[in-house]
Amino acid sequence: MSIHSDDIDSPQFITLLNSIIEIARAKAFAPDELASKTRDFILSRVSHYANHLGHSPLEILTAMEKKRPVTVPDYYNSEVFPRLDLGGVFVLRDLTHYKQIVGVNGFRCPRCGEVSLLDPYQCHEWIGKRKCSWSARSFFGTFGKGLRLVIRDVFLLEPIVYDIFMPIALEPLFENGALIPGATFPE
Repeated sequence: MSIHSDDIDSPQFITLLNSIIEIARAKAFAPDELASKTRDFILSRVSHYANHLGHSPLEILTAMEKKRPVTVPDYYNSEVFPRLDLGGVFVLRDLTHYKQIVGVNGFRCPRCGEVSLLDPYQCHEWIGKRKCSWSARSFFGTFGKGLRLVIRDVFLLEPIVYDIFMPIALEPLFENGALIPGATFPE
């Protein structure tokens, strides 16, 4: 799906974008520089996500802004919203596709290496007398050993890139957190 420049030129989109930029400018030490960088990032990334997910830029930006839990510059950046076409983030159609992809064998904890059977974010395994308790939502996340994904059909409700423990079913396709050259991610 191709997004036309008209979509980001609509009055609703411009109004929302300007309000976000004003929030960033009001909280910044270098307001004009930050506002310009933030505006450029939002325009680029919202168009990019709209092209890859099949939603309008206004829908994408509205969803992102409704769920923004932190300051504007801490949210609108490449760590939170990476490009979807560089191979590090996989786009799944819907929750059914997610369940087919991850299978039923559990998820590999990147810290202790044990299998978390039900939870793709939290390890509940014991290492000797100590519980691992590693969380994919912690500062270090999955150490680059997990799976980053977006679910197209729920993105407007949950506008995030999920970073989960590596599903056991997908381990043969990955090495050091990257898709093995020549391997094909399941469709």
